[in-house]
Amino acid sequence: MALAAYLAGEDAQKDHYDMRNILPTNTNIAISDDEIATAVTKVMTDTSIMQPLVSEMSNYWSPAENMGKALVAGEITADNAAEKTEDMNTTMNTDIAQ
Repeated sequence: MALAAYLAGEDAQKDHYDMRNILPTNTNIAISDDEIATAVTKVMTDTSIMQPLVSEMSNYWSPAENMGKALVAGEITADNAAEKTEDMNTTMNTDIAQ
């Protein structure tokens, strides 16, 4: 719990921003004078799309995870990528309850 509180704190988030350019989530940290941070924030605000809060979104996570694992393991190749992508799409669009 103490680690989470520290990482969410102003000092740690300011340090992450200064060292790694990771934008802080703590709203008390003023970085508005940084042109790059301001531009990134504007792009995120203008182009982000909220994820819908519908139960069908759960159909996405397992197939996406499996696809990622298969990519890392080298199981997906140029020859089978289209087929594997279609399989993932089919799984994502199939109701798990069926």
